[in-house]
Amino acid sequence: MTLFLPDFQVSRQPTTSNISSQVSQNLSRRHLTIGEMAHLCSICKKIPFLALTCPTASDIRSAHRMKKNGQRFDPFLPFEGSVLPAGKWSATRQDETDNVELGSLGRIKARASNEGCQLCALFYKTIKRRGGVYANRRPIPEDDDNVIISAVISYYACVMEEMGASSLRNDELVFLRRLGAYVTVSVDTEIDGVKRIAQESLGSYTNIAQSCHIDDFDSNSSHEPRLLFSARKRPDTVDLGLIKRWMDICHTQHELSCSIEDDYEGPPGSSSHIQLIRFIDVEQNCISVLRDVDLATTPYLALSYCWGRDQNVKLDAENSQAFQREQSLPDDLPQTIQDAIHLARRLGFKHLWVDVLCIFQGNTTTDEKDRAAQLEKMGAIYRESNVTIVAACGPTADAGLRGLSPGSRTFKQEIIEVVARDGHPVHGGLALVSSCNSSPPWTVVHQNAYHGGGDLESSTWNSRAWTFQEWTLSRRCLIFTPEQVLWSCDGAIFCEESHFEPPHLYEPGFTDLPPYIQYFHSDMVLADKTIDGPLGRWTTNRNNLWIKLRKAITAYTRRNMSCQGDIYDAFKGVLEAFTTVSGESFHWGHPRSRFEMSLMWNSLSFAYRLYRRTAQTTLPMTALNKNVQLPSWSWMGWVGPVNMTVDNPRMET
Repeated sequence: MTLFLPDFQVSRQPTTSNISSQVSQNLSRRHLTIGEMAHLCSICKKIPFLALTCPTASDIRSAHRMKKNGQRFDPFLPFEGSVLPAGKWSATRQDETDNVELGSLGRIKARASNEGCQLCALFYKTIKRRGGVYANRRPIPEDDDNVIISAVISYYACVMEEMGASSLRNDELVFLRRLGAYVTVSVDTEIDGVKRIAQESLGSYTNIAQSCHIDDFDSNSSHEPRLLFSARKRPDTVDLGLIKRWMDICHTQHELSCSIEDDYEGPPGSSSHIQLIRFIDVEQNCISVLRDVDLATTPYLALSYCWGRDQNVKLDAENSQAFQREQSLPDDLPQTIQDAIHLARRLGFKHLWVDVLCIFQGNTTTDEKDRAAQLEKMGAIYRESNVTIVAACGPTADAGLRGLSPGSRTFKQEIIEVVARDGHPVHGGLALVSSCNSSPPWTVVHQNAYHGGGDLESSTWNSRAWTFQEWTLSRRCLIFTPEQVLWSCDGAIFCEESHFEPPHLYEPGFTDLPPYIQYFHSDMVLADKTIDGPLGRWTTNRNNLWIKLRKAITAYTRRNMSCQGDIYDAFKGVLEAFTTVSGESFHWGHPRSRFEMSLMWNSLSFAYRLYRRTAQTTLPMTALNKNVQLPSWSWMGWVGPVNMTVDNPRMET
């Protein structure tokens, strides 16, 4: 059964505070000290914890060497050498039989409270914190033994042979796993006259905990652990040194994947040269106007965020001159913009681009002409930014960038030692660390559902139409979620809660080419690559071009927009990117070379109903140079998720 992510807001506090407080008290009474083993119930002891072990640097090198020499190896096998002495445990392939039934939510709570099982307490607290729901947003009953929660060790990501590798070519070196939970219900079935009880999937809580050596948990961000990709302590406030380290790795090690080549030539309008652009001058606290600028040689940051409501401070033709005076920006800017200014200043950037203060937002003819000219360059603005700041902490511009100021993040990680150390300096035992992820579970719903497994996927930012273009065109993104910061570029994905940036992993010579971390779930936001970046151009051909286009249109049309007439403008940069990598041209979102075939687009599924888009284009269009009705034959003329299949050769005439 396919599992989908429900469309609802996450409650950060458990709905039954008295129950959660009892569990929290049990955990607080048992904070581990070095050398102390966690207390686990007899059921939790059945979980194959060693399958969660992360690889060491020698494991990666060994896998690469064996693959290069044509030797057979199994990338699915766990790694136990740095956890237990040799001979203490035999590696076996992880499969579905490793699921461990924990019972109903009430039984999990009872074992946490009565037996002091720390892992049951962690399961209970995490499920409650992430909504405590299953199919169709219903609360998980605590007293129904037919609704069963099982612990599962699931694949989280894999280390690929090189950047741009494909799982279809068997380029995996190793697989990374994390602890999660499934929610199932027991149903009576009858097959060929035989009655039996079957388990029907209702939901999945992914990424509940990850592993590490307990000695590595409290180490600082520059510490290099023996277990690569293992857990670490997320600080209460963002470590800017770690962010600068991520930026340095990308600039020095990802030249092939994340840099714009000197010979870059996109379609008209995508050039990095711009006649006029405005920035927030974060040093002088005013608007700075630059003319005849090459964005590729201009250091600046861009902000991608949700307005949520009409902004009280906007740039227009009337106040433009006043805002160019030093210290002229008001103090009541939305918190997200204030935080972005503060971050840009601390990272050493003078210029920050934010749409509401860099594009005229008024209604005069001058405003409209400026807006049209600036929207024409939106693709280039996000593509050429040194880093795009993604604000995914809340539904409005007042949510801020959590982690920059003390007290803005509240989640405290729990650590549970499940495999004891034996005193040998090499065998560091194994501990589980609760994940900062607070996203709702995958559940069985049919409308307005997003695939995903993290806070970014379930955020309001990820549901807005304009942010789709901003994401797919940005080469480097610094992502602020409610409880941690992530980094995403075409060469790597980093996060505060995991050691994903060990220095030697990205040094020349570690492997023939730097390895690449591929996250699972094809629709997962972090798994997407920049459409027209170097890596996108290497991996795009005429066959998979149509697959990428189909996925982009489907993902885009599932999103929401406040102004329905923006449907063309908010996707124009994406179409330009596809033109860059393929030479294909488009007419109202349809590829000209397969125009007839593209007219067979339809609704994504029977569960979605399409509505005619009545709004006219926001900006003047066509040779008439006026706002026009969107054509009914185009998917742009309708509201709702669509599927445009032009990648099926059997459909060609």
